[in-house]
Amino acid sequence: MSKAIREIAKVVPAFAPTVLVDVGANVGRSTRELVETVGPDATVFAFEPVTRSFQQLQEAVAGLDGVVVEQACLGSVDGNVLMTARGTANGNRIVAEGEVRGNTEVVPMLRGDAYFRARGVEIIDLFKSSTNGWDLDVLVGMIDYLASQRIRAIQVVTALAPGETRACPFEKMTAFLEPFGYGVLGFVSPIRADEAGNPRASIALVDAIYIAE
Repeated sequence: MSKAIREIAKVVPAFAPTVLVDVGANVGRSTRELVETVGPDATVFAFEPVTRSFQQLQEAVAGLDGVVVEQACLGSVDGNVLMTARGTANGNRIVAEGEVRGNTEVVPMLRGDAYFRARGVEIIDLFKSSTNGWDLDVLVGMIDYLASQRIRAIQVVTALAPGETRACPFEKMTAFLEPFGYGVLGFVSPIRADEAGNPRASIALVDAIYIAE
């Protein structure tokens, strides 16, 4: 079962998500987990831009009802961006201007609120984002839905450790979401290792769960 949905249900027993979004779905493990948690009557939108990961995502959800897969990343604008493409690595990410990171791939970026409006999606029950540092830009692209609280719950990777660059700092993410009426419900999936896999004394990354208040 999805840890985030389990935690939300403790506080909101009536929480029964029917529209879910998985941004940075990679090879589909998280997408399948969401589908298995909510059942076949729900719709899960899964976004994965890197070709090899997307191919495995398609295989992972083949035969599952209610899954919409898109080979794209979400962001604050429509266009194309350069991403690292190291096979199906979880660490693939958008490359900063002037940065060289080995194998790369040009991938499409979609502004999320325009994408979902075009598909007639009124309410998103759970919006999950894991994009190796790009999550704040993803949420900026959902600002129309955030401003009207048409996203009920958000699960997003944030950085707790000082100097951690793999995700948006928790304080910065919270400061962005609070004016739209989103409060912190809890945390799941803590990572206590640095980028090289070495253990740290404190939590480096954690999935923060925000809920519309």
